[in-house]
Amino acid sequence: MLNKIFVSALLICACGMSMAENKANDAELMSAQKAYRTAMMDLNNQQSKVEEWQGKVDDLQNRIHQLQSELKTAEQQLEQAQTAQAAAQQNLRVAGDRLDAAWANRKK
Repeated sequence: MLNKIFVSALLICACGMSMAENKANDAELMSAQKAYRTAMMDLNNQQSKVEEWQGKVDDLQNRIHQLQSELKTAEQQLEQAQTAQAAAQQNLRVAGDRLDAAWANRKK
């Protein structure tokens, strides 16, 4: 009989310890789940930031390429305008020389 009481007491203690261990395990499980959710949210936030900044970088690179193309066109047009200006100056000199010659011939 004493043996049965002793075994019963051991079982009760073991169950109590098992329940305490289960509560500790449950607390650890909940804590680990919370840490995992927090880490997942942080990863999602960081991924969103990366995507946002990648989009901005892509947009800026596209703008740079567009501006480089516009700059090349503007430089070509400037060169053409400078060539046309030089031709116009030469035409003005020639016309001025003719005008001077015509006035000189008229006075004679």
